[in-house]
Amino acid sequence: MKHVTFQEYEAAKAEILLGVQYKEDSTLEGNVIRKTYATKENGVFYEVNDGGRIEFWSDKHPESRIYDENERAASPVAETAAAEATTPERVPGYGELLQEKIRTETKDFNALNEFEKFILNRGYLYDTEEELKAGYDRAWKASHGIMVTAEEFAAEVKSRVKWDKELDVSPMYEVLSQLVKEKKLTPGEVFSYAVYTWCLRKPEAVVFDCAHMTWLWKDGNLYQVYAD
Repeated sequence: MKHVTFQEYEAAKAEILLGVQYKEDSTLEGNVIRKTYATKENGVFYEVNDGGRIEFWSDKHPESRIYDENERAASPVAETAAAEATTPERVPGYGELLQEKIRTETKDFNALNEFEKFILNRGYLYDTEEELKAGYDRAWKASHGIMVTAEEFAAEVKSRVKWDKELDVSPMYEVLSQLVKEKKLTPGEVFSYAVYTWCLRKPEAVVFDCAHMTWLWKDGNLYQVYAD
């Protein structure tokens, strides 16, 4: 079974859920969490979380893939043998410890509040309590149609691209902000670019869907993209 990165897992989920309403259901079997996200437009996204090993598939892509939170992919800087030899033992962060506590102690996952669900899904991204609360605040804003600031957009990206200390996403934020002003994107869709780390190094390649057609934002203009 193919193993994928976090970004690939999130992108697969976004293909089904982004921009549409969905119903989330979850059940617990021992330590295994089974979830479904059902939509009218794109079918269902399925995932089975067994201690951080997430097997997922969808009606659009029925082949199973795996994203394993326990597999820590080396950063580009740490790929050499020398770097690996000096890598210190990893210590779980605040959010990951809370995530594990909820996963192992919860008896009824349907009774979790929104913050607890957020921790269960994304807690491992945040090393401190402050980062966790800020991450939830950003997600809450986006889900309620509130535009995140440039600093919040950058913080969300950094929570997922921790190894790239030099990444500057301000040009990307400027492009997306302009599209919001022109009512071509919503605040929630802007936040998705940070969550799924889309086009961060190439803001000129922002692509979105409008009126069921795909468009490319490039050099300050919109171009319709046609499939081959």
